[in-house]
Amino acid sequence: MARDGFTPAGGFDWEATEDITELSGDDLRLLLARVSREERAVAYRHELLRGRLDLIRAELVDRGVAELSPEQLARVLMGESGEGRAS
Repeated sequence: MARDGFTPAGGFDWEATEDITELSGDDLRLLLARVSREERAVAYRHELLRGRLDLIRAELVDRGVAELSPEQLARVLMGESGEGRAS
């Protein structure tokens, strides 16, 4: 199985990745198919999360909380601010 190269700190280690120059054509096609599926799954999840954030932001505006930046919204959702929280 291919190693992904991502580090726990969120960086990327190119040395930890598979050397694709040594793969056969069939193996490259399989790898491309797998990575393409993963990319579609990530893109789908990304769009779902964007939609949820849009809904949350709209709900906060409806409740009278001033329009929030993405950073402010993240702080509210993580409980770092009392603004916008149900009482």
